[in-house]
Amino acid sequence: MSGAQQPAYAQRNAFATSSKLPDRSRNSGVTEAPQNFARSAYSRRPEGVQFAPQQPPQQPPPQSAPQYGQQPARMARQTENEHAVVLTDQQKEEIEEAFLLFDLDNDGMLAFHELRVAFRAMGFKLSRPEIAQLMQEYGIVSPAAITRLKAKGIETENHHVSVVNMVMPKPQFLQLAAARIVTRDPYEEVERAYNIFDSDGKGYIVFEDLKRVCLECGEQNVNESELHAMIDEFDFDGTGTVAKDTFISILLG
Repeated sequence: MSGAQQPAYAQRNAFATSSKLPDRSRNSGVTEAPQNFARSAYSRRPEGVQFAPQQPPQQPPPQSAPQYGQQPARMARQTENEHAVVLTDQQKEEIEEAFLLFDLDNDGMLAFHELRVAFRAMGFKLSRPEIAQLMQEYGIVSPAAITRLKAKGIETENHHVSVVNMVMPKPQFLQLAAARIVTRDPYEEVERAYNIFDSDGKGYIVFEDLKRVCLECGEQNVNESELHAMIDEFDFDGTGTVAKDTFISILLG
């Protein structure tokens, strides 16, 4: 039997160590069906449910400084509240006149010093730091400053701009002024009106004061008899004048 030829056997898988393991060799000719393993009773994933891979959180786009023609973010957030301010026609006219009076170059914007004197004309004495804060929060970079910086290769989005290179657009000024004018003390408002007539601080108003204010307001045909009648109407002490206390008490009712 030693010379007899040995029968050929199918090759065994090199990793098969027991007859209990299936033969997965290429020569076996047998294709194993995938085995279904029982799910654990403690599995937290419901059967048949696939979970989508988590996406990385999106970063918010970087915020740049407001440019010419853009409304600052804080101003946009407060627009709804400030529009709720109810003004009289006289208050609206006063704010409009203050802006037009100090918009010296008629560009629809107020520079730093123009903004300060405009508020002062309305009776609000804001300090330089207060004006600077308003410019930083509500102002925009002026077109002239943008042109100068771009000529130097500087982008205003990534460059700190001084308040002297910023301007206050008219819509923002109207909203800021409206928020202040409704909280103004009525006595101070009347006193400010009195000071227009008594420009030299005499403590009373005379005929010449009334005539001067009429001419400054553009009244060309001044009826002097009517002005004398106004003085006589409120001259309670017979001095030919209207005292400051009398003027204020009349307007305050």
